[in-house]
Amino acid sequence: MPYRAPAAVEENAVKAFARALADLHHLASAASVQAFPSEAMRLLQNWITFDGAVLGMGRAEEAPQAGLEIAEAYVHNRASSILDDYPEVSAADPITHAFLDGLAAPLRCDCRSLYASRAREGLAAFSRRHDLHHLMIFGDAPPARAPARWLVMYRGTGLPFGAGDAQRLYALWLHLDIAIGANRRRALESLASDRAAESAATVVADMRRALALATPHGAILAADPLFVALLRKEWADFQEISLPQPALDSAMQGRGYRGKCIDIQFSWHFGSLACSARPAAPARLSPAENRVAMLFSAGMSQKEVARALGVSEHTVRAQLKSSYSKLGVHDKAELTRYVVLNS
Repeated sequence: MPYRAPAAVEENAVKAFARALADLHHLASAASVQAFPSEAMRLLQNWITFDGAVLGMGRAEEAPQAGLEIAEAYVHNRASSILDDYPEVSAADPITHAFLDGLAAPLRCDCRSLYASRAREGLAAFSRRHDLHHLMIFGDAPPARAPARWLVMYRGTGLPFGAGDAQRLYALWLHLDIAIGANRRRALESLASDRAAESAATVVADMRRALALATPHGAILAADPLFVALLRKEWADFQEISLPQPALDSAMQGRGYRGKCIDIQFSWHFGSLACSARPAAPARLSPAENRVAMLFSAGMSQKEVARALGVSEHTVRAQLKSSYSKLGVHDKAELTRYVVLNS
């Protein structure tokens, strides 16, 4: 009969695993975006033995390259040059193709055996250069034109990853993926809170949020839906993986980006590039129209606006009609959004 661990041992293992997951989710709420990856790897090393790793986000390249384009990645205990060297071998790597095809379970392999053929000399040199004897990879295969995350663990020793290691990574991955998302949303909420504190606006805060956080190289860490919607008005093919190059160029030159449909301002927020976007208004309201629009969008009726400003309802209606025409809006909700984003 196969060996079965005593019930007490299994119960202790379950409890320890539950504590590890609790620690991971606590880390997501407490650590900065910059500190989270290294701290998460430290927690995972309590459960899986590895001496190097890459936690990354990217997308499948279009043919003819058919490799994996890395948008942003954290390298644990390996030279950062591994990211510079990888694009040269990505398209020829069977592990990359297996990941892009979708993994039902973590994939384990002996790199030295897999890359031993003459046709894979480049991959063999890559694995030797970065001390990759054994690896194990798991993650979410990127859907078409969209980003996905993955984690690849390395061992430079002759000890292969076992079935138990794969089971543990499989169990941990969903929680790690959720924790990464939660950590970045918290960072975005912190940015939104800081922006709200800086503003004297009294309108609903959520309606003025058009914010994103990106790495210094432009990979998007987190973005709220309004930011994504605004960028797609400017760039119809915008993908939620990296800032469009014109916007990133402006940020690197220390200035904002002004396009046909959008204005973006940049600043640094705890080591990340903070992006604040708003529509580029096709026209400016007159002071009188702006006063009427602000009161009307704040919830007043046309009659109440007229009384507050000491003008006739006819004047209020005329100024609202002019404002709708200038701004290209069609209802009160769209007018309110303009006021919120431009106040």
